[in-house]
Amino acid sequence: MRSLLNWKQMVEGGVQSRFHRDDAPLSLPEMRAKWDTVFRKEADLLLEESKGEVSKEEISISVRDGSTVRALVYRRTCSPAEKGPLFIILHGGGFRIGNAEMEARACIGATQTYGCVSVSLEYRLSPENKFPVAYDDAWDALLWVRDCSKGGGVEFFMLTKKNSYPETTLLWVRMSPRDLYSEAHRPELIW
Repeated sequence: MRSLLNWKQMVEGGVQSRFHRDDAPLSLPEMRAKWDTVFRKEADLLLEESKGEVSKEEISISVRDGSTVRALVYRRTCSPAEKGPLFIILHGGGFRIGNAEMEARACIGATQTYGCVSVSLEYRLSPENKFPVAYDDAWDALLWVRDCSKGGGVEFFMLTKKNSYPETTLLWVRMSPRDLYSEAHRPELIW
């Protein structure tokens, strides 16, 4: 109920959506460029507001076809825990727009609140990359993170995909942390 009240207050107060369209329709490349800039500026501001409590590292992850995808890794800068959770998130955007910075608020917040390492994964976007490239990128990146965290003090995984379609959420929710360690297991798509 609280979020409904906040939403109502925002609408009544004239607060605009993050994706408010205040200009003429944009082509997909123009829209991506616009929002990538917005997400990067927001991420930089959030990192600055953390007052040095959280650091960010950009990494590249190789995927099955030899391409690479970006990921951002957020860590506590002071007194990092020896063991703790690993928070992994995939950006929203309907597989057409978005970048790792889009989820900076969730990553920085999780790192500050829980002392965890947070990883924001990217995947290649459509329509230039056909289905199931985005899913494969996400799965390959997830396995890469899993492999890099073995023996590194990770107690458990928290995995989410937000701002997306229900079928994507079902894909990730159906996968248990145990499945991440089963080489033979790969989640099935639910349609």
